[in-house]
Amino acid sequence: MEEDTIIRQELDQFAATLLARGHSAGWVGLELMTLGMGMLAPAMGAQKMSQHFRRIAEEFEKSTAQIDHNGYSSIG
Repeated sequence: MEEDTIIRQELDQFAATLLARGHSAGWVGLELMTLGMGMLAPAMGAQKMSQHFRRIAEEFEKSTAQIDHNGYSSIG
């Protein structure tokens, strides 16, 4: 079995377990993102990771709009 297939199956099982325990899909998504960052940081190095996250943040900021000082919305 290819590595990517094994990884996908493990992540699917992990997500299903968390959802079965009653965690929200948003919470599970954040957990998976955190897990991914933890795995990528050593592989990419701190400098490259920080640059990558800066680019993500810049794109996120471009796609949001402030509404009446109540926060941000991707809807605009």
